[in-house]
Amino acid sequence: MVYDYAVSCNSTAKQKVRMYYRCKVHMLCCCSTLLPPRTTTTLYAAHCLIDGNFAVSPALGERLDLEPDRSNDVHLFLTPLVGSVYTCVVVLDGESVDGRFVLKLAQGEEECESLRREYKTYLALKEAHFRGVVEVYGLFQSDAPGMRSLGLVMAHGGRSFLHRSKECKAKLRQKFVVKQFEDILEELKRNGIVHRRLRLEHFVLDKFKGPDGKENLSVSLVGWKSAQQLGSQPAITSTPETAGMDDADVSFRRPPLSTAEGTNRENIMTSKREARRVWAENEGEIEYIRPKGGIDIQSINTVYEHNPHVLRQVAVPVRPPSALTFYDRHLHPSLSLRHVRYMPSIVADLSNIATGLVTEFLDLNLSLQNEDDLNFMTPHSDTVRDAAEVGTHYVMYISDPCCTLCSTLAFHPNCPDWASIIEWARDPQDYPYNTFAADEYSLRLCHGEVKPYKLTFLPILEELLDEHAVDELRQFLAAFPDLITGQIFAATDEAKELVRRLWDPSSLGERLGPQEQSVVGVAMILDRIPHNTCSMLGYNLFYKTQHSFSSIVEKVIDVNTCKDPAYGKLQVGLYLAAVRDAQNRLKQLKHSAKSTIASSSQARKRPLPDDGTQRPMKKRLRSEVQEAVKADDSDEFFMKEVGCRNLALVRLEFSFYNSPVPASFMRTGASLPPGENPTLFTSPKRKAGYTATEYMSIIPGDQIGKGIVGVVHRGTLSVKTGTRTITRQVAAKFAFDKEQQGELRDEFRIYSRLVRMDVKGILPVYGLFQDMEDGPLMLLLGHGGKSLLAQEHEGPGRENFTEVLENIHMAGVAHGDIRPQNMLVNGTDVFFIDFHKSDTRFPQSRAREKQILQNLVRGREWQHWDGV
Repeated sequence: MVYDYAVSCNSTAKQKVRMYYRCKVHMLCCCSTLLPPRTTTTLYAAHCLIDGNFAVSPALGERLDLEPDRSNDVHLFLTPLVGSVYTCVVVLDGESVDGRFVLKLAQGEEECESLRREYKTYLALKEAHFRGVVEVYGLFQSDAPGMRSLGLVMAHGGRSFLHRSKECKAKLRQKFVVKQFEDILEELKRNGIVHRRLRLEHFVLDKFKGPDGKENLSVSLVGWKSAQQLGSQPAITSTPETAGMDDADVSFRRPPLSTAEGTNRENIMTSKREARRVWAENEGEIEYIRPKGGIDIQSINTVYEHNPHVLRQVAVPVRPPSALTFYDRHLHPSLSLRHVRYMPSIVADLSNIATGLVTEFLDLNLSLQNEDDLNFMTPHSDTVRDAAEVGTHYVMYISDPCCTLCSTLAFHPNCPDWASIIEWARDPQDYPYNTFAADEYSLRLCHGEVKPYKLTFLPILEELLDEHAVDELRQFLAAFPDLITGQIFAATDEAKELVRRLWDPSSLGERLGPQEQSVVGVAMILDRIPHNTCSMLGYNLFYKTQHSFSSIVEKVIDVNTCKDPAYGKLQVGLYLAAVRDAQNRLKQLKHSAKSTIASSSQARKRPLPDDGTQRPMKKRLRSEVQEAVKADDSDEFFMKEVGCRNLALVRLEFSFYNSPVPASFMRTGASLPPGENPTLFTSPKRKAGYTATEYMSIIPGDQIGKGIVGVVHRGTLSVKTGTRTITRQVAAKFAFDKEQQGELRDEFRIYSRLVRMDVKGILPVYGLFQDMEDGPLMLLLGHGGKSLLAQEHEGPGRENFTEVLENIHMAGVAHGDIRPQNMLVNGTDVFFIDFHKSDTRFPQSRAREKQILQNLVRGREWQHWDGV
């Protein structure tokens, strides 16, 4: 049967016009009545992206002049889950289908054949009434160029045990879950099935309501692409508490860790291989078992001899940043980069570090416990669109095996599985598209997404590491959340020229010609060096080391052809050097802290009172504090004072920033007192000078958010009235380029509408301001507390979100981005933030938002959805 996909795109135009394109898609199989025969099937992708590598574009198919007939459509709203797997919302006849679904996509002959096998396995399991397997709904194939060619739709089984997060509030009943595990393993045994990929990430936990109305838990097993049916299968006795998940379906049982540590490891591995070889021969599967030493050398050489694939830039306009950014103007004067020194030995030093790591490993007579090879994944494409996709390519296809090998050899060689305590990653946020450079990538200890960060290791590592080692790693994470930070460029000619020119110093006094002056970003790169307290900073896959006043650089490395050493070996050496450097600096910090405590206790002139209370404040200071507290009680007065001031002086005083001169922001949008109709705003005239009572002062603090629209900082807003200074905690949202500023102005208009309708649960809006030096646009909001995602436990006030959302909908606004990060809780007060995706034209999206909110308030995992 032939179906059509009409792909809906949001343009970047101010009016957000929707465009539709059509391309043919074949439904290969359909094993459920969920997807009945339809005229068209419509696929909507958030932000015009089907995944991180392919974007919807006119080249995909025929342009449609009108919106497709939705009465005959099946709509799939996609949200990335992991890799090529997406959660999706299914809409039939304009209404959402109850339940949650997953779309698994594949491209290329090998991936598609694997997905077909997995689909057939699901059908066989369903026919055999196998418990603990998710429902499957159909297999689709697309012939459109640039799109994934095969897709499998299945039920959403819940959160995996490896990646379950705070959004999943299902209480874990251990005995029940273990019993479910055992039942699944027993069914594998009874049906003679070898899963071959039993890991924690393939066991998913979900919460549902039974016939009696009570909430129950279900455990399902996914990831069946490598499963096989055997004639006779030995008994399976492993349980989640006694063995790793990936060994539960083999013919022998992994010994407990305590036994393995006290037994000769080589004998254990030899016996395991012999048992696997005998079992394979008995079942007709002849496996080639290599000696243990060969596995060690092969795994190490696979990483040390690896060079990545050559990337090609697709024809998409990429916007280079300005050479000097807003933040660069506010660096602390003492941290300006004064020298760039060439050190040709860095490559050799990193190579020696990697060689020394293997030498130490072999000198201790150790051997790798994992009998699987450590391989690099083959990229499905060699084309990238911008810096973010170059970074994604590096994380997925280069850094992961390097991190794993470095961590295994240096910290846990006795681990029976490939695992790592370090990773190269990027904070999960919404980032703009078609960027020239990306700064947010870093090497770090594996940790969660919410501050304060918590370690997130694989369970097998949690068992191996003792409490003392885990405590040391916690201190390590608190002191150095980033070990290496990298600025990654798009694969454009401009980026290559920028990198090449960076290492060609001109003689003193030499004037740059037009060609040299056209190379942007060099100053920006150099000024970024002191921004992070990490060991090293790497730019476009080469490196710099941090020093107080200088940067040490090495020649540019051709990552695709470099030999002796190859690129993989350099990465392992770089990672290990950064970890060891941070360990040494942590020791210095501890020693310095002890010395400071000792000196401060000796220098104390007068002891504290015996009862441990603080000394009373002086009369003058006490009166000033009381006056300030009294002034802070009047929010209406504060809003009025802010509203009549058109100039905001912004001074950065945090981390490495200390503004030599404050930035001047002029008001471009009025303050919005709750319940009042905003007056017609007219741009104020600039004055030659301002008194202290005619401007406000803003001191932004640490960054608390970053996304497509811009960067958000926590800060302090101060206004001086006569002899008093009144302050409030605020959130300053900065938008830098034209598209971001357009989105921020749209968000300000939504706030104006909500305030005019007197909607509760909206942060105080102090106004919209523009940097007078053609810099960023700033939206100034009140500070609303912690996000729902950052809350450790369920607290009071969550039920108030429902009432607030209803009021927002009654004002004719759909939020468009309901998720925990955009929901704030401050005691019993709750607030919605981030209205840059809000819409006032499609009321049908509001019902879906209510359902998403109900799931959140009830503690169910949330589904992010960009409304129609």
